[in-house]
This record gives sequence, C-alpha cells and structure tokens, in this order.
Amino acid sequence: MDEQAFLDAVRRDQAMLYRVAYTLLHNGEDCNDALQDAVVNAWRRLHTLRDEKAFRAWMTRITVNCAKDMLRRRRLETVELTETIAAPPVADPGLSDALARLKEGLRLPITLYYMEGLSVAEIAQAMRLPQGTVKNRLARGRKKLAELLGEEETEWK
Repeated sequence: MDEQAFLDAVRRDQAMLYRVAYTLLHNGEDCNDALQDAVVNAWRRLHTLRDEKAFRAWMTRITVNCAKDMLRRRRLETVELTETIAAPPVADPGLSDALARLKEGLRLPITLYYMEGLSVAEIAQAMRLPQGTVKNRLARGRKKLAELLGEEETEWK
C-alpha cells in the first residue's frame, strides 16, 4: 500500500474510527488525539499489514489500542475539565444511555457491528478475539440492551 492509498483509506474510515474512539473515551479532544496517534502508528507499522483488504479491521485495532492507551494515561493524570464537549449526535438518546451502561467488552462489539457495519470477522480481527467470542458478546450485548431498554431482544436480531 503506497502513501496515497493509505491516506485515502484513512479518510474513508475516519468518521467510523472517530466513533469507535468515542465509544471508549467519551471526549472529543481525546478522540482526536487517539486518532492522530493511531494514524501515525499505522503509518509506521504499515509494513505489518499483510492484506490491504484487512485495512479497516487493522486500523480499527490500532485505534482501539490508542484509545485504551489514552484511558490509561487519563487514569494516571486526572485533570478537571472546564469545558464540556458534546457527544456525536445520536438518533435515540435512550439507546445511547443504555450503550454507555454496557461493559466495554460488550459495548465495543455492539457499536462496531450495528452502528459501524463491521462484519463479525472484522470485529474479531480488530479485537483479537475468536469469531465465536464476538458472536457470543453480540448476543450477550443484545440481551443486556434489551433488559436496559425494557424491550424484546428479537428487535435486535
């Protein structure tokens, strides 16, 4: 993959990667920082990408790692924010609240699958989990969301 193809792929997936980072960080500035770190790290490690078709999952994994690094740094240095940054617009605030209450291990696969349209295989690659584990987490996440929203789980399938 050459530089132009890399930049095109990053631009194509930029909004999705931002939303993935936001799922973990809940802060716009941190998301931008994590994305910037992810792009730099991806460029430096581009030689490790074996299949260009897997770029989206590979880049998602790097973004998740950068966001988790940001969370670790945030725990080490707690700073009081004076400005609140608005979350990306959500069609259903109740759903957004319910998603925020899920554990990260369930929230991230649900977000990647239902909101970002990644396949089970792409999520498995991005999260470095077996596909069966991803399917299990999707099922558990749907069930927990149904409980939190007071709905029938069948609406999520």
